[in-house]
Amino acid sequence: RGYSTNFYCDCEPCALRNQSTLKVQDDLMNKFGILHQKIRLCGWAKFFSRVGELTGVQITDEAIRELKENCDSFVFVLPDIAELQATTKEMTTLRLAKAHALHYNSLNALGRERTRLFRMSRDHFKKAVNDAPGSPKVIRASALKEHAYAGNSIDYKLLAESLHKYCETKDIENVKSVILSLIIKHQGKEVTEECARILNKAAHMLIHECITTHSDVLVKFIEDKCRPWIRRLELTKFSPAIHPERALPIVKMCTALTVLSIDATTGFDDASFVAIGHILPQLTHIELSGLQITDATTALFNECCTSLVNLQIWGSPISVPVAVPTLECFDLSDCMLTDVSSLSACKNLRELVVLRNQLTDASFAGLSTSLSGLKVLVLDGNGVSDSLVINLLDHASHLEVLSIAGCTHLTDKVLVHLATCKSIKIILLYSCPFSTEAIAQLRTVSNASLDDNPG
Repeated sequence: RGYSTNFYCDCEPCALRNQSTLKVQDDLMNKFGILHQKIRLCGWAKFFSRVGELTGVQITDEAIRELKENCDSFVFVLPDIAELQATTKEMTTLRLAKAHALHYNSLNALGRERTRLFRMSRDHFKKAVNDAPGSPKVIRASALKEHAYAGNSIDYKLLAESLHKYCETKDIENVKSVILSLIIKHQGKEVTEECARILNKAAHMLIHECITTHSDVLVKFIEDKCRPWIRRLELTKFSPAIHPERALPIVKMCTALTVLSIDATTGFDDASFVAIGHILPQLTHIELSGLQITDATTALFNECCTSLVNLQIWGSPISVPVAVPTLECFDLSDCMLTDVSSLSACKNLRELVVLRNQLTDASFAGLSTSLSGLKVLVLDGNGVSDSLVINLLDHASHLEVLSIAGCTHLTDKVLVHLATCKSIKIILLYSCPFSTEAIAQLRTVSNASLDDNPG
């Protein structure tokens, strides 16, 4: 500032110019001060490391350590540079910046010029993504996200790809920014199905991170911003396994939930489902794997799950099935079922999968007449006889898939009857005591695809 006054005399025009120059200098100093404060907050060591990644300039470990411990007295000198790469690591950053500039200019343009700038911006975004196959996933994800927003409408396919990369790197802040930007863009408008899927996917990633890290901040964000968009929730594959108390608060707040998938790594038990009883009436799909739940949970489902369409329970000690009238797909495999006659209440049943249980002919008492609309029937590994299978086939006139693998009480009589079933397209019958001749005869008279090879 002291030097600037030497270039002006005391006349009024020079005084005005001098005043203008001083104002510009003050503005620059203020901006530099704000930038300086932001860098100090994130740390000068982190700032120099990031600059090094983008420019290909590798700083020595000693310089980074000094920046962390005593940044105020640090003086950057040439020996602090450990390596200079021949080309920058992220040349696409320059193209990405140009794409940003074109996109900004297009917003202020009209007519054909606006369209032209939009197209140029989109082209640069594409090139930035395509020219950087080896770049860090976060940089690539950001380029994809900007490309998705570059046009007049959001490209949800690119946005989904960007979100997938953010999820791979667990970039929580960018996932949150995707959620917030979509919410703002659709404020006061009807949210499309594509947008709802993106929001659900983003929220799902935050939920897993929240449960894993015990983050109260994320819980608050999910409750405030994500709750209406969580339609499908998968609580699976936690490593190490978690206590159910860490997942229950999240499930309880998902008031729009319709699909719930849970596996053994959550530790869910009978008491856990009692705790989330208020959301059970709205669920249409439930998938449970390896949970230590008993008939108490199936009784709860029978009472509360009034909208249930698809139910899958695998590997749980359950002997009584869920028999909700709205059920269309029923899969209780590797459980301890001994009786499925209560499924006669399920008039809309299309798929029945009960492989490797403890079922016999008596288990299906009075059920065959209720299976007229059945299209898929899987009885693998149960102790059923010829008469039961033939009876079920007679009533299920629309059956397309039949699996009786490992049913060791069956004989060739079943194959003879199958030859008359014209609707069946796929038959699985390996590990059964059928004769080679009977199987060969069925192949010649049936149009169905036969699989008698356990491999």
